Amino acid sequence: MPARPGWSVWAGGSERGDARGATHAPREDVRSSMATTTTWWCSAGRSWPWPPWAVRAWACWARAAPPWWGPSRAGAGAGRSLRRELLRRRGGAGPAVGPGPTVDDGAWSVEAWCRWALSFTVTAMAFGAVLLLLPALLLMYSVVSRVRTAWLGVLERRYPQLEFVRNTTVRTAVDTIRNQGVIALLLTVQGACDPRRVMDSLHRDILDQRHPDGRLRFPHLRTPLSQRWGRYAWKRDDAVHFQLDKQLLLCSAAFRGRPVTDNNIQEVVSDLVSKYLVPELPPWQIALIPMPSADRYFVLIRMHHLLLSEDGLKLTDLLQLTRQHSDFSHVADVTPAGHLLEGMLEAPVAIPALYERLGESVANHWNELIAVYDPLENPKVLTNPTLLGLSMALLIAVVSAVPEVWRGGRWDGALGAVRAQAARRGVSSAAWRAAVGGALWRTLTLAVSPPVLALSAALFGYRLWRGAGSMALRIVLVLALEAALLTKYRGRYTESLMSRSPYLRLWWQSLHEAMRLAETVFRAPRLLVEDLLLSNRNQPPHHFQTVSLCGRKVVAWSDPFPQDLIQQMADATGASSSEVCLSALSGALREYFRSHGLAVPENVLTTARYCLLEELVGGPAQSGSGGLACIALPVADAVKDPVQLVHEVRARMARVRRRQAALWVLSSWQLERGLLTRLLPQLLVRLHLNFLSRRYAVALTEVASLRPDHPAGKLWGHPLQSLMYWRPPQANVSLSLTLLTVDSMVSLGVMADALLSPQQGVIARAWTQHLRDLARAVGVSLPSPRALSPSPQPPLPAAPVAVPVSGPAEVDGTDDD
Repeated sequence: MPARPGWSVWAGGSERGDARGATHAPREDVRSSMATTTTWWCSAGRSWPWPPWAVRAWACWARAAPPWWGPSRAGAGAGRSLRRELLRRRGGAGPAVGPGPTVDDGAWSVEAWCRWALSFTVTAMAFGAVLLLLPALLLMYSVVSRVRTAWLGVLERRYPQLEFVRNTTVRTAVDTIRNQGVIALLLTVQGACDPRRVMDSLHRDILDQRHPDGRLRFPHLRTPLSQRWGRYAWKRDDAVHFQLDKQLLLCSAAFRGRPVTDNNIQEVVSDLVSKYLVPELPPWQIALIPMPSADRYFVLIRMHHLLLSEDGLKLTDLLQLTRQHSDFSHVADVTPAGHLLEGMLEAPVAIPALYERLGESVANHWNELIAVYDPLENPKVLTNPTLLGLSMALLIAVVSAVPEVWRGGRWDGALGAVRAQAARRGVSSAAWRAAVGGALWRTLTLAVSPPVLALSAALFGYRLWRGAGSMALRIVLVLALEAALLTKYRGRYTESLMSRSPYLRLWWQSLHEAMRLAETVFRAPRLLVEDLLLSNRNQPPHHFQTVSLCGRKVVAWSDPFPQDLIQQMADATGASSSEVCLSALSGALREYFRSHGLAVPENVLTTARYCLLEELVGGPAQSGSGGLACIALPVADAVKDPVQLVHEVRARMARVRRRQAALWVLSSWQLERGLLTRLLPQLLVRLHLNFLSRRYAVALTEVASLRPDHPAGKLWGHPLQSLMYWRPPQANVSLSLTLLTVDSMVSLGVMADALLSPQQGVIARAWTQHLRDLARAVGVSLPSPRALSPSPQPPLPAAPVAVPVSGPAEVDGTDDD
């Protein structure tokens, strides 16, 4: 029998066990050593008495060898030899194996085992570290909440004229005086601009609206916003000086000596957005931009994020925007398909179904229990009371008292509530004495009468067999039958009891879902660290990460692109429509770097979020919006063929969906409930967000509607042609991108720091051009560019100037702060 190779061969070194060779041996030596070791096991199998169970186990393994069964050709050949030898010993079944696995198959090397063991160890250590930190996090939450409450109390006593903001959000934590979170919305309205009608509508429908008790519905629209000792506060005393004229800005029909047309409207809007809101006024503004040459005007809304989070105000509440088909009840169950973060977390289906079924079963059994043992439903229970009957009646009284105590909120009166419910059902001390006396009499009767005692014992044994014994035997028979059927049909459940019993199948599916969720939770700490902190760490910083931000914002937007053409390109490439738009965005970012003469990075790290348009326009609350995901856009690969770029983006999105389910869930909790900002002090939150936003300097938001084919609606009686929405970049985020789908058209909105100006328009124009290149590459016919974008109007000889609300407000590009 050949000598067994030493550990040095397993580790990739020499036969002498040289440590240097074991550490620095080339990969081919490792593969040859694996093949040598496997061949030794083959020759050993001819002389060693292999047990039958080992032969059967290896034969089953030989039928379905996994893809990771070895990395080398030599290992594959040796592995096939070992399997053929074991199958030959089983009974001549070797030839049935066939040619064996492919070149990629073979013996699973020790190197692979070590990698798996190391990966599992790191994952377990990360999970254990989080478990050890949980008590400290809970203690920190308790301390932070109490310190914040005490500090707010001190500030409220020090400044009684101010109303302090009590909630802390992510935007509040990173807000600065020169980099505030001011959200912008641009609407294009068909018709003539009427400022007086706008003012009357705002007063009647928004500013003067009141609750039934007489309080203003949106009081903070009249109050300025200030800061005291790191906390936002509303100046309540200044509400009496509110004037709508200062919040409504009527722009001139000329910009820098030229009439406002489609050629320079982006410059006009970008100039308005770049100006800070006046700190002495409420933090919102509406700008009316007339365009008499095209019989339409633009409405620019700028609003501080606190107005949206504190008052529950929506951007379009200021305008009383009425969408056609405003009843959203018939689309409440419709979810948009193919959005960017679809499938981040596979929602459990069997577990809620099992919970509902168990609830129904418990409710049915409880109703049966009430019908039999509740004295209010069955008075015969007290006629001949027994210990079982009174115990069940007492249990019913306790359960009935729980809702009463819960509604009252005082658990110190729980005992009195239980006594009242028991007295209501006649469960008294006299009944208990009668039940105990009857039980003692029956016990004495059984003791003095052997036939009765034997009959009672037999009856008890029969009931025990019928209950526990038959159930145990039934479970054994079911498991044996399931094992036999699964062995016979090799995983096909058509004849098994699992398929015939929906209840058993539901339990089995729930177990699978629970294991999948447990795996997600177990891997979450390590994946969070790898994806947030360690990804792309070898790449040098690019321009978006190193630019010094000034806090002012500039905007741009693309021409709308038909959604049906994007869907055709998605069908031709096998990707989703959002992935097609994302690939075009990669090419647009590459064009930005080229236009600046900068080095094109390999990847651009972005954070992506999905949002429903109905949350902006005042529809019902939906649960379609979720958390964030971190995406590495392949910017350097954008020079490739557009179809290959789509495939690369699709592969990266698939990896994101596999790895970032925990990040998506945690960020959803933060956006909905403020998980991070409630747990950590505001200073730590700001430090963490500044660090992460330096890595992820680009933010992407996809905004879509439940019904993208719906018309946009009407504004002050005028048809609404289009809208564009921008989420402001904050902290160290220098670029915010918005993919907006409305009225079956997709547009890209760009909001960047002013130091990136004027090249922010390159991204919007290049995005449309890359979609056109992809359409030509996959054979999708495109309409003319004139049909996709509004045609520019020729300049007029003399531009009329609209009459302002409170004096002329010429938009001339100068800074007014």
